[in-house]
Amino acid sequence: MSLNELPPLVFRPVIKQIRWGGRKLGSMLGKAIGDDSDYAESWEIADHADGMSLVADGPLAGMTLAELVKTAPVSLFGKYASLTQFPLLIKFLDANDWLSLQVHPDAGAYAGLALGVQVLLASLLMPLALRLF
Repeated sequence: MSLNELPPLVFRPVIKQIRWGGRKLGSMLGKAIGDDSDYAESWEIADHADGMSLVADGPLAGMTLAELVKTAPVSLFGKYASLTQFPLLIKFLDANDWLSLQVHPDAGAYAGLALGVQVLLASLLMPLALRLF
């Protein structure tokens, strides 16, 4: 198979344990988690030093997202093939406790950086009553 024609890719999630997490990543989303009660994040797509996506199956099984970016940039990015890192971090959160409000810089602020990783948060697991103080 040519890496110029990538098949549909499924990645293994990177599960993060943080003190404010819970168990809903397992109970609601069917993620494979252990017996602990602090599973906070499931990184679905990540090209990050703290967690790297791996292709789950098929002919590219075990290949990292970083390797795909290096070997098949045109297939992944098209006209943006000059990117050296996957630009999104896609994750699910289980916020079982209060979280601090985080403000990420806008695209203009990222312009001076080597790479601005935009974070897409799917906060489906947040409590229904979200209050900001």
